[in-house]
Amino acid sequence: MQRAAEPAGRRFKTYWLPKLEVLAAIAIAVAALSLTHIGCPIRFLFGVPCPGCGITRACSAFLHGHFAEAFRWHPLFLIAVPAFVYISVGDYPLLGSPKRETAFCVALGVLLFAVYIIRLFWGEKFGLYSIDSGEGVVIKLIKQIIMRCF
Repeated sequence: MQRAAEPAGRRFKTYWLPKLEVLAAIAIAVAALSLTHIGCPIRFLFGVPCPGCGITRACSAFLHGHFAEAFRWHPLFLIAVPAFVYISVGDYPLLGSPKRETAFCVALGVLLFAVYIIRLFWGEKFGLYSIDSGEGVVIKLIKQIIMRCF
């Protein structure tokens, strides 16, 4: 026996609205960071780049046909961006099962962290990262508190 079709309004509320809310939240966050010229919030707060640093520039370079430059900015952008979008708004578990999706996410996280550590310690040599922890807002605040207390 077949179930009755779900009314269009209910399907929109239960299926599409949560996905649109996630995409809207991401768009608002990106717009806010762009309009305030903060860029990466982790770099702004702590003065060090985040593990995803360079992914936006990599996507831009890739879309402009500068493939080598895209991989120089971040070598994992072709995997990380589609995976993030699918996991955020996709219907079914990535790779067919929740177990494989979890394994993929853990592997991607380990890869992102490994690339981050390599670029953090050797990135300045290639002109990728410049680390100035004294420029982070949190670090400046801590320094001011210490200076006033002592």
